[in-house]
Amino acid sequence: VEVGLYPQTVLEDLPQSVTISVEDLKQCIDMTLFAAITNESRRNLMGVCLSSTSDKQTRWLSTDGHRLAQILKSVDDLNFSEDQEVIVPRKALTEVRRAADLFGQTVVISFDERVMQFTGGRISFKTRLIEGKFPNCDPIIPKDNTMEIIVNRESFINSLRIVSSISSEKLRPVKLLISQGVLKLESEKADYGEVVDEIEIGYEGDPFQIGFNSRYLLDVLIVIESEDIKLECKNSMSPTIIKSTVDESFLSVIMPLRVEW
Repeated sequence: VEVGLYPQTVLEDLPQSVTISVEDLKQCIDMTLFAAITNESRRNLMGVCLSSTSDKQTRWLSTDGHRLAQILKSVDDLNFSEDQEVIVPRKALTEVRRAADLFGQTVVISFDERVMQFTGGRISFKTRLIEGKFPNCDPIIPKDNTMEIIVNRESFINSLRIVSSISSEKLRPVKLLISQGVLKLESEKADYGEVVDEIEIGYEGDPFQIGFNSRYLLDVLIVIESEDIKLECKNSMSPTIIKSTVDESFLSVIMPLRVEW
């Protein structure tokens, strides 16, 4: 294609804007993109919903119907009405994350209901937004999960990888048996055996068990950076909250699996 015939990106003067540091932008993308849906069955979930809160923070939110990820982030400048939200495509955020260091120190994100622009340093990036309404996820986030379990993040990741390695199922289910001081992880029994592992935890309540898709657990554990993580549970069939023990700005909600073994 001749240079003169190549489509030129025209940057617009858009009414809404957010100025955010590059490091914060990378964190917001990393901590939400994994929970966005990857197929086109529900187009309004194929990205991250960006909105603002009453205390002038940005809210980045994603869900695929089985799990949710949310991070609240203060920004350098916010010109964004509280009642507005936009859905940024997964593919666009993947490319922005890949090129993030070219933006320099800060990024100006400007948008209207149609398009969004990322501008800073040596690069400008423009994308169409996803049309449609993002679901109200506030009722999904539990408010009464009273059982708290503190787990070393690296130990949990290693144990999950060991236990889930034997599973041939797409869901890679894992059962967590939780008692005072001990977390026991079990794989589903296969023709060639099963895997069991135990790690120490901080928990003082009554014993209970709960099942999860191990990949969903690993996806969220990998993006959290603290040494320990906190699981907040109610019972074996209610959504569980996973968050850092040192940073309350991020949380993930995962629906449990029914485990019959």
